[in-house]
Amino acid sequence: MLETKTRWRLLLPFLTVIYLTGCATSTLNLDSHVPSALFFSPESSGGFLNGRGQFLVGSAHKESLGRSTQTATIFSSSPSAVVVETTPEQTANMSLGAALNLGLLSRFDLFLEARTEAPTRLGVQYQVLGSKFGDNGFKFSLISSVGYNKDKDVGRKDSWGDQSEKLSNVSGQMRDRSWSGGFSTGLRFSPSFLTFVSANYQEDDFQGDLSIQGGNSYSMIDLTQTTTAVVGAELSTGEKPNKLYLHAEVGLSKIESRFGGEFTRRVWGLSMGGTF
Repeated sequence: MLETKTRWRLLLPFLTVIYLTGCATSTLNLDSHVPSALFFSPESSGGFLNGRGQFLVGSAHKESLGRSTQTATIFSSSPSAVVVETTPEQTANMSLGAALNLGLLSRFDLFLEARTEAPTRLGVQYQVLGSKFGDNGFKFSLISSVGYNKDKDVGRKDSWGDQSEKLSNVSGQMRDRSWSGGFSTGLRFSPSFLTFVSANYQEDDFQGDLSIQGGNSYSMIDLTQTTTAVVGAELSTGEKPNKLYLHAEVGLSKIESRFGGEFTRRVWGLSMGGTF
């Protein structure tokens, strides 16, 4: 008995190597990121062609609309069936990006924002109350935007050996259309220090399609409603309009998915930028 166990222990690494070198997998995930960090400011840029640009990093949640997996091994002449999941899943994530605000009027800005694997957003900001950009005092702005993202993908094949030829070709695409509306209010204590509270409501309309070559096709949809509230501060240096600043915010986000449930997550965001 002892001798038999010893032989199996010697054979196990060898069998593991044989299995791995003769194994292949194919995976496809249709997903899009929904950023939860807001990066709002209660101040508009203050005048025609005045602006601000910033680099962003912050929290997000990933909407996975559908997934497929398939495996093939050296021990089988044909691969397993393609397993497709069409139930939406939401997981915590993060996003990187950049944003640019450009003043059209003294209190009215147009802005463009792009973040990784998320809709590119075009929006407007109107400062309803408060003193001009950089001046001390109370500020209040309304902010709204629309966004769109479309991504095509094919199944990723990871192979050890030549088993990938057995796998089916799987392809898919996902579309995310969104709109949002919110506000930011705050108090500038000095030319270098601003505090704020921001809130936002956003809807994302997802649609995805997944196709297996020579097999079935699947269509998936979901709608998420994200409500976010944050508090934060900006520290800046320099003289207006040319200033460098650091923006930080924390808060909570509530996400409601039509088919994926409801949950609450922490929000955080950090950005560095400058005004001109």
